[in-house]
Amino acid sequence: MSDVPSTPFELIDSLDVEVVQRKTFGSYQGDYAWLIKQNDLYGIVFAGYGSCSSCDAWQAATDFLDGEVDENLLKSLGDSLALDAYNSLKTPGSLLSKLNAQLRDPDGNVWWAYDQEIISWLQEAVVPFLKRQVKIIRVQNPQGQTPGFTM
Repeated sequence: MSDVPSTPFELIDSLDVEVVQRKTFGSYQGDYAWLIKQNDLYGIVFAGYGSCSSCDAWQAATDFLDGEVDENLLKSLGDSLALDAYNSLKTPGSLLSKLNAQLRDPDGNVWWAYDQEIISWLQEAVVPFLKRQVKIIRVQNPQGQTPGFTM
């Protein structure tokens, strides 16, 4: 087997980011979520999973039944998740503003809008964490504005 990560966990762990929080939603199928940090930027990354290789791309790429590994599919999945991770990085204020807007959106313009478990995690763990980060920045920079933060 090559050095290509074979799970979403291995992929996130291989990136130049710190995992601040990791959460699993669901049972036989669901989503993994990471709150990540790189320098002073934060992001939220999701990856879905399924109960079998027909509904879980990562599992399909590492077929447990015959032991075959699809290196090209693993690389593609890894590249996509890595891009999502790096593109999600924002200042704490910007991420907080975006998240608050998404949580207030009654139409649910984000795929997770109807998943109460994810919404609860975001409201109860991620939003308070980001608010603390914004306060820390304000204490460290009392004369300036917090970059990217809007009320």
